[in-house]
Amino acid sequence: MSYSSRMDVYSPTHITLLTYIRSASSCSQSQLLKVLAKIIRAIEPEVTTASQSPVEPTITKEVLDGYISAINTKVNPTGFKIAKYRDQVSGTIYYIFISTVSDAITKSNTSYTPPEIDSIKKVIDDIIDQDSFVYSLGYVNSSQRVGQTLNKTARESNMFLTKLIDDGWFELTEEDRIVLSGRSICELKHYLVERYGLYGEDVEKGKLFVCQQCKELVTIGFKCKENSCAVSFHAKCLDFYNRLHDSPRCPGNCNFEWTEAGRRLGVLPETLK
Repeated sequence: MSYSSRMDVYSPTHITLLTYIRSASSCSQSQLLKVLAKIIRAIEPEVTTASQSPVEPTITKEVLDGYISAINTKVNPTGFKIAKYRDQVSGTIYYIFISTVSDAITKSNTSYTPPEIDSIKKVIDDIIDQDSFVYSLGYVNSSQRVGQTLNKTARESNMFLTKLIDDGWFELTEEDRIVLSGRSICELKHYLVERYGLYGEDVEKGKLFVCQQCKELVTIGFKCKENSCAVSFHAKCLDFYNRLHDSPRCPGNCNFEWTEAGRRLGVLPETLK
């Protein structure tokens, strides 16, 4: 029996794959392809053939996504799912186990106390509210915000902020600025959009941008230089867009040509660790 005929039927393979993903902060697609191959080799050796590797079978992206789809069908009623996102700089695809409720911060993080969750929200507020769409906050300012919210000492605040970075909430740049991690942006997408709004829907109040190409949030990339235009891209998405258009005029019906550099959003990619 082929993998494609088995991936839709929930089995110990699905359960093991789900357990692995839940135990990891995030898993790259290339990593998960290898993991699924090893799981199948161990649990369902009868589906491999003599022509395949004696170590592990060959798994395609389509087969992986088929297993993920079957898992999501099982766990969606409980308010969770396995989601995938692209790294905003490298374009690498990652899979994560996330909550599907609006306030995912509260739903999926029972290891934090309510005051700690409130401090996370306040740091996110400060990151998004920074002028000029830099989407980052100095480490010292972030630590001070935690200390003010939780009434902690500087040392305690630094320890808690380090834990948040280790847990995948934030990333620390080489310039000691705190930014939202790709995992957080994926998991908190609905929360972020509801709380801060999209620039294209409300130029005066909207604070977030959606990539014209991949339709995901952009906190590292470029926006159109026309102030009233909300068109934005991740760097790799912009390269792809330009390759598809001989004259890449902005799809926002303004006069900007995307062969020029747009207005930068977020930190410089090379400062990310």
